[in-house]
Amino acid sequence: MAQARNRWHSLSRLWQATQAGKPVPPLPQAGKPLPQILLGLAVVLWPLAGVAVAGWLLSGLALAVAVGAVSALGLAGIVVVLRALGRGARVAGVSIAADEGGGAMLEFVMVLPIALMLVLLMIQSSLLMVGNVCVHYAAYCAARTAVVTVPLYAGADEPHNFVGLSPSAKTERIRRAAVWAVTPVSCSSPDLPPRDAELNAPLANLFDEYGAAAPTWIGEIISRKRQYADRYTSIQLDDPAAGRQTLYADNENIAVTVQHTFYLSVPYAGWLFAKMDSDNRQNLDFGAGELGLVIRARQVLTNEGVADFVTPDTFE
Repeated sequence: MAQARNRWHSLSRLWQATQAGKPVPPLPQAGKPLPQILLGLAVVLWPLAGVAVAGWLLSGLALAVAVGAVSALGLAGIVVVLRALGRGARVAGVSIAADEGGGAMLEFVMVLPIALMLVLLMIQSSLLMVGNVCVHYAAYCAARTAVVTVPLYAGADEPHNFVGLSPSAKTERIRRAAVWAVTPVSCSSPDLPPRDAELNAPLANLFDEYGAAAPTWIGEIISRKRQYADRYTSIQLDDPAAGRQTLYADNENIAVTVQHTFYLSVPYAGWLFAKMDSDNRQNLDFGAGELGLVIRARQVLTNEGVADFVTPDTFE
């Protein structure tokens, strides 16, 4: 009904313009914008198909270039289509719009998938950047712990300035420093076990000291985050300059590399990132088809190396 009313008004204006003696240009043909619409559809759709193919080949910096190219081409296609749909003829100074039946629906269908995918990519990119910052901070925490842990005397197996084969008391202490640093950005999936006595008991005692009940998120969300971080975080110390299984020298640089598998939580965008960086992709051992991306960071600090203890003498 509304479409018929618009056409009637257009014909009425044409008749008024004719009676006034004004020149009337020929009406535009209904099928004239079709090539431009098809061109816009092609511009929008072929980059999406190209990304699906390129996802098997690209990695690293190429990922950012591909996402930027797809975004630019997709927006260009949207502009072409909208211009074609909104183009009308001007007759006697009066704008006569082209047939808009189904135009709004077509615009919605074309714009929504691209806009939604761009939003998902931006969300996952932001989460990855935060995760990358936290992993680098974890590397600093691990290195800071290493330079004060290596000089300790941890028994006959790990004397002063000596680190045993991992896992050992010293390497576990260094790794736990990295685990705590990446806990805030770790996964809290319900598929992970919710209870962590080492974390829950101290936090519950803290609330008890203030006469308050411990909130449920301590035993649910925080516990799962820490268990994920503990399961998917590892550290590696560079060997001493004198060689493997030797003592670190006083004031020698100690390099610690932290590796953490960052959980890709955003649908579709996480899968795309995992496809484009297959070398660092990891299938997680919980849930169905959960993916993670390995992030590594390295930090070097100087060994304190000064023993602040006296080795007890033994007498036979």
